[in-house]
Amino acid sequence: MTTAGVLTAMPLGGLGAGHLVEQAGLATALLVIGGLYFVATMAPAVFPSWGGMDGPAAAVSSSGPSSPVPGRAVTTPRP
Repeated sequence: MTTAGVLTAMPLGGLGAGHLVEQAGLATALLVIGGLYFVATMAPAVFPSWGGMDGPAAAVSSSGPSSPVPGRAVTTPRP
């Protein structure tokens, strides 16, 4: 359901960008969108709630090795 909503709303970004270019010009629109991208990518450095991601990883239970055993080649059966 979420994917359907995202895919439905996706063309609105193009319409909004076209409107911004038409009203403000290409250079201004690129600066505004670039600024928004910068703010979005710097959010982890600004908001302390992202700091919890730096903590130790939770223990994961496993019934076997998490990586292939060295020296044992994995081959695909061929007909």
